[in-house]
Amino acid sequence: MGSLLIRVMVTFFVTTVAVIVGLILVVNYQVSENFNSYLYMSGMHGMMMNHGKMTSMMGSPEKQFMISLKQSLLLAAGGMLLIGAGVSYYLARNIATPVIDLNRAVNAVAAGNLDATVSVERQDEVGQLAMAFNAMTVKLKSNTVLRQRFFGWDSSRT
Repeated sequence: MGSLLIRVMVTFFVTTVAVIVGLILVVNYQVSENFNSYLYMSGMHGMMMNHGKMTSMMGSPEKQFMISLKQSLLLAAGGMLLIGAGVSYYLARNIATPVIDLNRAVNAVAAGNLDATVSVERQDEVGQLAMAFNAMTVKLKSNTVLRQRFFGWDSSRT
C-alpha cells in the first residue's frame, strides 16, 4: 500500500485517540466532582476527608465503586480504540485506494499503454478525476490513431 493510505489512516486514528482521551477526561472529571461532593456531604463536616485525602471513613463500597469505574473507563477506552482503528483503516482505504489505482493507470499511460483505464465507482471528486482520466486516455488514443493515419504509418507493418 502507498504512503497516502498510511498517512490518512494515522490521521484518522490519532483523531480517534484524541476524542477518546477527551471523553475519558471529561467523564473522569465529572465523576470525580460528583464523588467529591459525596465525600464532603453536609453534616459530616469533612469527616470523610483528611487534609484532602480519603481516610478509612470511606468504606469498601466506595472504594469498589471507584475501582470499578476506572476499570470500566479503561475497558471502554480499549474497545473504542479497537473500533477507532478499524474505522480509521476502512476510511483510509476508501480514500486512498482510488488514488493509488489512478496512480497505477497514470504510470501505465506514461509507459505507452493508452488502453489503461480506471473504474469509476464514486460520484465525488475522485470519481470525477477518474472519469476525466478515462476521457483523456480515449482522446490520447484517438489522437494517436489520427496522427498515425496522417503520417501514413501502419501499425500492422511493424
